[in-house]
Amino acid sequence: MVDTAPVRRLELRAVDVADPLHWRWLLVDLDSGRHLAEHTVALDRRRWEAEALTDLHAYLRWRAEPDRRVASEADVVTRLGEFIALEVLGPAIMAELGRPAPVRLRIGVGTAPFLTALPLELAHLDGVPLARHERVGVSYMVASGGGHPRVPPATGVRLLA
Repeated sequence: MVDTAPVRRLELRAVDVADPLHWRWLLVDLDSGRHLAEHTVALDRRRWEAEALTDLHAYLRWRAEPDRRVASEADVVTRLGEFIALEVLGPAIMAELGRPAPVRLRIGVGTAPFLTALPLELAHLDGVPLARHERVGVSYMVASGGGHPRVPPATGVRLLA
């Protein structure tokens, strides 16, 4: 059976970014421009989830139980996905993503490119990580303004031999 519901195009925007542990999300419908939900993120660096969130690979390498590594890593990833849904994305945003229509979610990180390193697609929606969810597609958008100086285009072909 083919789903014929229109795809909702949403953007999750990081605003009021203070540091890698504090910012606010705004969820916006790209077609209507309507503000749908928001969530303020204030992570406690003392929690294991904050450490795992910022460097999951290193966390798993050093914290997984060596005698049952695969099961231990899977448990950490599952618990981290639940944490991301509740604390990082928040209940209001997750509720919007959980509506029946398919969603194409674009995460606009603006001036906070560190957010692209966070495994947000592990967030659990209906018990399934966003990365494996049938109705939700996730992509990132990094702002192109500011940061790097523009280089004028070359006036001819240059060859390095």
